[in-house]
Amino acid sequence: MTTRFSRHLRALVVGSVTAIVLPACVSPLHAQTVAVMVTGDPITDYDIEQRTKLNFLTTHKASNRQDVINELIDEKLKIKEAKKFGVDPTASDIDQAFGQMSSGMRITRSN
Repeated sequence: MTTRFSRHLRALVVGSVTAIVLPACVSPLHAQTVAVMVTGDPITDYDIEQRTKLNFLTTHKASNRQDVINELIDEKLKIKEAKKFGVDPTASDIDQAFGQMSSGMRITRSN
């Protein structure tokens, strides 16, 4: 049960960080193209493009657009549910998630 919770927490942390970091580079016009609304939260074409690129970098395989959309919808729902139960990842949780991602992609942190 703890491992299952840890995986869900890690997915939530990674999704949250991705949702925060990737939109920071959005051009205003491109960011306004909403592809899907999930419980009042938009998923834009830019979000889909960026997640597709991230998936390719991590898996070295092209992702189907609908699969990417479904993944983003699932993340939005998980984040909403986590907030409902007061789950709030700490900075160390986020650092750990990034560490696991980078080791999985065989890259090192550069300063």
